[in-house]
Amino acid sequence: MARRFCALKYLAAGLAVAAWAQMTAAPALALDTTTSAFPLQVSADGRHIVDHAGKAFRINADAAWFMSSQGVAPEVDEYLDNRKLKGFNTVVLMLMTHLDPINRAGQGPFTVADDFSTPNEAYFSFIDTILDKAAARGMVVLLAYTYLGYQGGDEGWWSMITNAKNTASVCYEWGLWLGRRYGNRANIIWLAGGDFSPPAGSEGERRVYQILKGLKAGGAHQLVSAQWAPPDSLATDQAAFVDVIDINTIYGYGASNSGETYRTAHRAYQYEPTRPVVLFEPSYEGQRVGGSGLPQDVRRSQYWAVLGGATAGQNFGTKGIWDWQQATWLDRVLGRQRSWRDRLETPGALDMQRQFTLFHALRWQELVPAESLSGETSAPITGQGDGSGHIALAVTRPRTWLVAYIPPTGSAPRTFGLNMSLLSRSARARWYNPTTGDYVLIDPAIPNNGLHQFTTPGENGTGTNDWLLVADTPEEPGHRDQ
Repeated sequence: MARRFCALKYLAAGLAVAAWAQMTAAPALALDTTTSAFPLQVSADGRHIVDHAGKAFRINADAAWFMSSQGVAPEVDEYLDNRKLKGFNTVVLMLMTHLDPINRAGQGPFTVADDFSTPNEAYFSFIDTILDKAAARGMVVLLAYTYLGYQGGDEGWWSMITNAKNTASVCYEWGLWLGRRYGNRANIIWLAGGDFSPPAGSEGERRVYQILKGLKAGGAHQLVSAQWAPPDSLATDQAAFVDVIDINTIYGYGASNSGETYRTAHRAYQYEPTRPVVLFEPSYEGQRVGGSGLPQDVRRSQYWAVLGGATAGQNFGTKGIWDWQQATWLDRVLGRQRSWRDRLETPGALDMQRQFTLFHALRWQELVPAESLSGETSAPITGQGDGSGHIALAVTRPRTWLVAYIPPTGSAPRTFGLNMSLLSRSARARWYNPTTGDYVLIDPAIPNNGLHQFTTPGENGTGTNDWLLVADTPEEPGHRDQ
């Protein structure tokens, strides 16, 4: 997240106008509105997350990193209500920010600045409020409890962790205090690290681990994940922490900032022992970091990652909300839409709503990326391409559904071949428009044998040509009414 401070400018005015021109009212979509029983835990097969009653829980997260210091209670209500209606069930939050740690009530996280041995109860009462409000809506808070900061710089707490005052024992006690305070909060997932990988074997790494060790000793038995350095890291890449990582989150910029999130996702999917894989840090909408920030490129990174192996969920972020911007007097005079409230109905947020609906309609927890089917099925897809044109494909383990994402490459139709023996029997095939949520029937009954050629409809109504092929078998629940 915080490496975004290195590029806080908006997209050029023309791009911003074009993006906003694509906006439509949020469609009425069939999202999962059932209540989950917290705390969460890892499924028996290690592939996804379940609630306390054993019901599969897909992480649909939105980044609101700075809401902890920049928000107030009425804003939290407004934000959570909006995100809940769009299918988001998880919020990414910093417990405390470092660049601007004082919240709008004038309280900082420590009574003595940067001294972990002096937690300020008055500050954390607002964190309690956020957690309570999220829990009341059945939402999880993915909590970065001591965010380290991009490259270990002053955006985070790395330099404080490694100073003379916050020794290993102080760090342990800080974690212990957090565990005792929040160990009974069932709607938390803990996030270690934050945009930085501590040097292996260093004193700083030991202190970061001591915070987490204290957290656990204090009674925080909720799930744990981590975010290390960009652009292409997994939570399990920091060897000293592997034993306490429950969820394998991925940094979604691709190797060398290639944007090829399907590669990183599949690396995480293949990791053993198996852990749920979640796309945690993709490129954000409206932000030229890790990508262009345009809606079509955000869609591509999201679908690529999920179908490439991040089957347990995903995180979305948009400029203005993740950093909780407030409108200035000049913004209001000029009519500029820059505040968090102005960014609630962006094209990216509506694209995510449609994506959540799509995955909710199928057995998402049984999705297997095509790369893992080698040896089971010959040549699952032809014309798949590589790099920016790569077609991502995943199939449910019972072979009753398959989903292929054809990414934006311009506006022209694309043709590729798909081995229909991937499915257990003849299947209905449809195009799904990721920018509208509409389906277009291709064939009601394609036999499940041999290679079948598909050609996309071309431009999807927004000037780009990304589509999804969705094929499902007749016995699949909901086949006839979706």
